[in-house]
Formats: sequence, C-alpha cells, structure tokens
Amino acid sequence: MKTSVQFAWVAGGRIVAALLQALMVVLLARAISPADFGLFSAVQGGLLVALALSGLGLGTFVVRARARGDSEGAVVKALQLNGRTSVAYAGVLVVAAVVAGVADHRFWWLVPLAIASAAERSADVWLGVAIADGDAIVNSINLMSRRLLALLIFVPMGQTGLPPVLVYSIAVAVAALCSWWASRRWVGTRLTASSSTATYRAILLDSQAYWHNSIAVQLRNLDTVIAALVMPLSQAGFYGIAARLTSPLRILPTSLATVLLPAAARAGASSRRQLNVMILASTAVLVLLYCAVAALAAPTVDLLLGPDYIGAIPVIQITSLSLIFAGAASLLTAVLQGWGMGKYVSRVALGMTVTCLCGVIVGGVAGGATGAALGLGLGYVVQSVLLATRYVHYISRGTDDVG
Repeated sequence: MKTSVQFAWVAGGRIVAALLQALMVVLLARAISPADFGLFSAVQGGLLVALALSGLGLGTFVVRARARGDSEGAVVKALQLNGRTSVAYAGVLVVAAVVAGVADHRFWWLVPLAIASAAERSADVWLGVAIADGDAIVNSINLMSRRLLALLIFVPMGQTGLPPVLVYSIAVAVAALCSWWASRRWVGTRLTASSSTATYRAILLDSQAYWHNSIAVQLRNLDTVIAALVMPLSQAGFYGIAARLTSPLRILPTSLATVLLPAAARAGASSRRQLNVMILASTAVLVLLYCAVAALAAPTVDLLLGPDYIGAIPVIQITSLSLIFAGAASLLTAVLQGWGMGKYVSRVALGMTVTCLCGVIVGGVAGGATGAALGLGLGYVVQSVLLATRYVHYISRGTDDVG
C-alpha cells in the first residue's frame, strides 16, 4: 500500500478515534470539578510516562525491523518480550493505585485504568506489524473500535450513580482488553513460528535508541503532574483540560509519522524528494488547522464545558499554536529514525523534555496555567529547530552517514 494511502487510513482512523475519546473527556469533565479533573490529568500524565519507561522501544523496533525485512524470528521475540513487560507493567500500576488509595480513595477508581494502559500498549505494539506490512486499515479499525466500545460502555454506565472516574476507567479497560485480543488474533495469522538466534539482550540493544527517545518524549507528560504541584488545583485543572482536549490535535502528524518511519527505512536517495514534499505539505496543513482551533477555542469551551472552564481558553489557544512545532518535530523524528539516526533523535527529545518541564515550572509559578502553556511551547520550538537543522544538513550533503 502506498505511503499516502496508508497515511489516509491511519489519519482517518485516528481522527475518528480522537473525536470519540475527546467526547468521553468532555463528558467526564462536565461530571466532575476542575480540581478533580486536575488530579485525573496528573494521573494520566504519570501513566504515559510509566508506559514509556516500560516500553523498551519495542514498538518502533517491531515496525522498523518488519519494514526492513529483518528476521521474522526477531520480530516474534520482540512481541514475546512486549507481552512479558506489559504484564509486569500492569501489575506494578495496580499495586501503586491500591496503595495510593489508602491515602486517597479516588486512586482506587483508577485501578482499571492501569490495566487499560498495559492492554493498549501491547495491542499497539502488535499492530506495528500491520503498519509495517502496509495494512494500515487493520490498525485503524482496531483503534476506532476500541474508542467506540469505550464510549458505548461509558455513557450508559454513567447513569448508574457510580463515580464518573471509575466508570471511565472501567469502560476504557474493557475496550482495551478487547482491542488487545483482536490484535493478537490478527497478527498471529501473519507470523510464523521460526527459530531465531535473536536474544532479548540483542533486541534491547537494538531498540534502546527508540526507548530513550520514547522516554524523553513521554516524560514531557509529567507536565500535568508538575502543574498540580506548582499551582492551585483549579489552575491545574485548566491546564489539564487544555492538555487532554488538544492532544487529539496531534493525530495528523503522528499518523503520518507512523507511516513515514517504515517508508524512510526502505527509502533510497530517489525517494527523499517525496519525503520532503510530504513533510512541507503536512506542516502547512498543521499551521492552518491549529490556528483555526485557537480561533475557535473561546466559543467551543463555553459551549461544551460551561463557565467553570472559561479560564482554560487562553491555555488551549497557546497549546494549540505550540503544537505546530510539535507536529513538525514528530514528522522529522520518524524520518530521521528511519534513516538510522535514533541516537541523535533521542538526545534532542531529552533536551525538549527538560526545556518543557522547566518551562512549565517557571511559567506555572509566575503565570499559572497560561504561563505553564507558554513554557511548554518553548520546548517544542527547541526540538523542531534542532531536528530540522539535522534533516537539512543530511539532505544537503546527500550522505548515508548516520549517528
């Protein structure tokens, strides 16, 4: 399947999934106070970081190895390792939620969310085989079905009188487990058991650059945790709702990045012009889209969330505009990883994260949620500039030297 067609399937599927997820977030936000939503957002951010720490870069390893036609045994071995780490990850999170619940019972409501996080991660790694094989439609259908099932469970259960956060957690967990089961069934028919000399140690050595990049990027999600610590919970709630509602805006760049990585891994010098055009065209679309979202933030927030969240409007506007740079960085990251520059990408991602988190701390203390959003955007600018510089340098030299 051509890269443009894959992108259409991945982007379309993720947009629909993001809209369904955003609807769930809006319904949850309307059911709880901004302060409670601030706590929920902080936990969500912590889960994303824990997800990256336990991921070991196996998702990117599977996509690149499969796309390059590496040993199928190595891919199977990586999927086995992913299964074991997913179980361990879920166990640690469940124990942490139960223990935290002793001090604050609201953490007990998040136990199913811990299971959901592990199941979704495992499903996405397995579906990396579909992306590498050019079967993006499988990935999209799985993701859309996951989000739709969660919504269909969440809405009626919300009328039972159970705590809204608990209902959300249960709905997401059931949908994630179904998604995990379906992904294993489909991918299992595409892989054959084969002997391989690949060891877990060898796979981890190959995937460590992707792991370091994933950790560096996902550590940025500690911003909601930091926001809850350095500013009043009401301000943290404004920052948290902006983070949750604008995260679907990254669908287009991350979707294209998903298919750009295997394309870049297979590409020769003759294909680089096509990659240039796709990156420039996609960035131009992102500028138009994100500017439109910023312009519509005020009436949208007032309509969907009501007067309690009016303070989140400038935060959403700033975050939306900063995602122009984050989106460009996602595209450049995928291409550079495909060309073998995983180490450089991970170093840049680490610099971005440090800049983002320091910006959130300083901005949050000085200017609340709005200041924190400005600090976050600074990190995205730094990352995109550094990646673009390396990309242009590589293209202008026409070299295959990587590092």
